[in-house]
Amino acid sequence: MNAENTTDACDADIACTLLAGERPERATELASLFAHTLGWDRTDRSLHVRFPAVDTVEEKVRTLTALESACCAFLTFRTLHDDAQLTWQITAPSVDAAAVLDEFVALLPRP
Repeated sequence: MNAENTTDACDADIACTLLAGERPERATELASLFAHTLGWDRTDRSLHVRFPAVDTVEEKVRTLTALESACCAFLTFRTLHDDAQLTWQITAPSVDAAAVLDEFVALLPRP
């Protein structure tokens, strides 16, 4: 897989800055993207979500990477793709900070 897009957390504060009133809309946007999920894996510090490699899904991943990078600067977002699928990798800087990944997992379809 080739890296297409990466945003790195560096030394960012570990805090989501998304306002409470904005969270329902963001959850809806994420759930809309996750409806296309082919599968996903969760480790101690990361979440890998796989999608079909189609333009509409890729655009949604790009948009949500930018939005999530703005409010959760402590996370690293990376998009990988090959001819068949696109993988969105979200990585936390520590196990303690990885608790925020559970919010993404809660929106994902169950295997």
